[in-house]
Amino acid sequence: MLRSTNDRDVPYAVVALVAILACRDPDSRVNEDAGSGSEAEITTSDDSATSLGSDSSTEPHTETDTSSSTASSASTDTSSDASTGDSNGTDTGAATRATIVIDGDSEMGHGGSELAVGGDVNGDGIFDLVISAERTNEGAGRVYVIFGGDLPLSFRLDAVGNTIAGFVIHGAEPGDNAGRAVVTGHDYNEDGLADIVVGSPGGPSSRIERVHVIFGKEESAPVTLAAVGVEEGFVIEGEAGNQDAGQHIAALDDVNGDGRPDLAIGAPQPFSEPERPGRVYVVFMPVDGTAIQLADVAAGQGGFIIDGQGVGAELGPVAAAGDVNGDGRGDLAVGAPRTSLDAMDAGRAYIVYGDETTTPVNLDDLVSMERGVVIKGAPAEARLGWSIAGLGDVNGDGSPDVAVAAPYMLDGAGQTYVILGPSTPGELLLTALEQNLGGFTIAGTSTGDYAGWTLERGGDINKDGFSDIMVGASLVEKAYVVWGTATTQAVMLADVEQELGGLLFEDTTDQPIAVSFGAALAGEVDLDGDGFTQIAVSAPGTAIDMLDGVGRIYIYEMPY
Repeated sequence: MLRSTNDRDVPYAVVALVAILACRDPDSRVNEDAGSGSEAEITTSDDSATSLGSDSSTEPHTETDTSSSTASSASTDTSSDASTGDSNGTDTGAATRATIVIDGDSEMGHGGSELAVGGDVNGDGIFDLVISAERTNEGAGRVYVIFGGDLPLSFRLDAVGNTIAGFVIHGAEPGDNAGRAVVTGHDYNEDGLADIVVGSPGGPSSRIERVHVIFGKEESAPVTLAAVGVEEGFVIEGEAGNQDAGQHIAALDDVNGDGRPDLAIGAPQPFSEPERPGRVYVVFMPVDGTAIQLADVAAGQGGFIIDGQGVGAELGPVAAAGDVNGDGRGDLAVGAPRTSLDAMDAGRAYIVYGDETTTPVNLDDLVSMERGVVIKGAPAEARLGWSIAGLGDVNGDGSPDVAVAAPYMLDGAGQTYVILGPSTPGELLLTALEQNLGGFTIAGTSTGDYAGWTLERGGDINKDGFSDIMVGASLVEKAYVVWGTATTQAVMLADVEQELGGLLFEDTTDQPIAVSFGAALAGEVDLDGDGFTQIAVSAPGTAIDMLDGVGRIYIYEMPY
C-alpha cells in the first residue's frame, strides 16, 4: 500500500513540491502532524455554507441537493473540467477520461487516502466503493461507503449518506487516522453482506491501535468507531502502542481450512525504535463478532504471527495471494522493505502458505519448514516489498500470481516483479525474474518516478482472460494498467505510456492540479452494474478551491 512508517508517511499536499526541491529524493521529505489543517468554509451555489474543515460531529452531514453539491467550488463539473471539452469526463491524458469525479469534503482531510472495492455491502447485487479520508476531523479519519447504482457525474463525500446512497464511518479520536488501510469483500458474520475492515494505526504511543470490522448493511445511519455496537461490528485491539498495527490490512481467503475467510494485519514497527522488525498477525476470524486481542493471536490463540528478520525490517505490507500452492488454503504475501539481510535497505518479500497451526512463522526457517517462498536478491536501497499485491491469474495458467515492488530501484525509476504461481517452497532470486524465468519485470520510465509506490490487482479489465496489474507512481502523478499476458517478456512503462501493453492514466487538466495522483488504486469496479469494468484512482493531496489536501477520486469507465 501507499504508506508504512517514517519517510513513507508524508503530507500529500507537499509531495510534489518537496520531491522536486529535493531532487526527487523521498527520504528528504518531511512529516506532518496528522491533525494539521485549518477550518474553512465555502458557499455552494445555493448559498448554503458547507464546512471543508475538521468536523468533530459524528452525525451525518446536513442533507444537500445533489445539483447544488456538484456545482460547488469544491466540486467538479466534468464537462467544463475536461481540457478536450468532452462532456463524458475529465481528460486524463493518453489513456482515457474519468466519467465520475468525487471530491473530498475537508481541508487536509485527504479524501481518497485509500480505496477498496470487491464486495456488495448492501445486498443489492452491485459492488460498492469504500473511500477513506484519514486526516479528516483532526486526524480522527473517516471512511465513506458508497453504494453502487446510478451515481451523478460529480459529487462531494459529504453527500454520502444523504443524497448519495451509503453511509459514513467516523474515526474514534483525533490522530487515530481511521482509514489508513481499508478492505472489503469478505462476509465475516455470514449475513450475506460484504463487511468493511478499517485500520486506525495512529494516535500517541500511549494509545493502543485498533482495527474495526464493520458489518455490511442497507441503512445510511453513520457508524462511530468510538462506540461500535454488537450489531454494527467488532474491534480487534492492538498488542501495544506505537506498533502502527492496522497500517496494512489484507482480507485473506480461508487460511486455516475452517471454511471461513480470515484477515492479516500488518504492524511495521513493533515495538520501539530503532528495532522495527515488524510483525504481521494472521487472524482466524470468528463468526460471532467477538472482540479480538492481537496479544492473544501472538500467544497462539486464534491465529499466528510472522515476525520480521533483523533490525529495521519493517515487515508489514501484506496482500492476499490466493491459494498459491494448491492445498486448498489461502496464502499471503508479505513485504519487509527495510530489511538489510542482502544489502542495506534492500528489502525482501515472502509468500507464506496457509496453515491450521497457530505456531509463529519464523522467516529464517520458511524454506526449510516448507511454509513458503523467500524473494530476495535486491540491491542496496531498493526497498523490495514496499508495496505488494495478489493479482489473480495474470498468465492464464490457472494459478494465482503475485506482484512485489521495489520503487527505489533503477535510480528511483522503480521496478515491479511479477511472480507467476510460486507454488514450490524455496528461495526466488530477482535475477531469475530479470531473465524472465518464473515471472517478469515492469520497469519505471524515469529517475524519480518511483513506479510501484502502490500496486493493486486490476482484475480482467480488458476481458481477454488474463488478470491485469495496476501500478501507481504518485510522486509524478501517474497510474498505469499493465495487461496480463501469457508471455514473460519484460514490460517497460515507457511503452505503456504509448498504449503498448496497457494504459496510462495521468491527470492533464489545468485546475485543480492533481496531487499524489495514483496514491490509491482500485480495480474490478462496476458501480453501475452494467458489466463494463471501471477503475478508481485517487489524488488525496489535491487542493480544491485553494483549500489544500481536500482530495479527489477519479472513476474511469473502461470500454470493455
